[in-house]
Amino acid sequence: MTSRPTTLGEMERQSYRSRWKDGTLDLTGGLGVLGVGGTWSLDIYWGIGFLVPILIALWFVLRSKLVEPRIGRVRFRRERREAEKSGIQGSVLVGVGLLVALLVVQLFQVRSGGGLQSWADEWIAGLPCALLALMALTAAALTGLFRFLVYVGVLLVTATVATPLGMEPGPQILIAGGLITLSGLFLFARFLSDHPAQMGGGEAR
Repeated sequence: MTSRPTTLGEMERQSYRSRWKDGTLDLTGGLGVLGVGGTWSLDIYWGIGFLVPILIALWFVLRSKLVEPRIGRVRFRRERREAEKSGIQGSVLVGVGLLVALLVVQLFQVRSGGGLQSWADEWIAGLPCALLALMALTAAALTGLFRFLVYVGVLLVTATVATPLGMEPGPQILIAGGLITLSGLFLFARFLSDHPAQMGGGEAR
């Protein structure tokens, strides 16, 4: 027989997973990947640092202005909120660390020779997509949603196919980011269609 705490815990997990089904995280994540690809293509790598606060602000605006007025707002237990906060902070730190590691690898590639340089020359262009795939994997672990694993696959397949063709990192990231953004747009549009705006806004529950 299932105990009441287990049942409540499962209800909370289901509510938490459903929180991410509106497509806003997919959309902002896809736009973020596009932003990385754009800054990479234009050789303005410092612009990546401005993307995180902009995307977080965009996500909060979409949630507060378009999502919560339609379905309300769920207040989770403090433990769940703290875990989510830690997961988001960890994801950001992972992303920053991976980008720093990429810059170190590129610098080492320039200053090294021999077989390592030959291997790096061949596959270094696919590394940014691979690093972004790790961030998508973090999002999959945070949300518990399978489609973020699909995004991991999109990024890895793009890198695997495009790198041998000689495609630079910027266009690779733009292709993968475009596909993820389209998915987010589709999910968000479907959510808005399925949940018409309510007069007076949503109530916290």
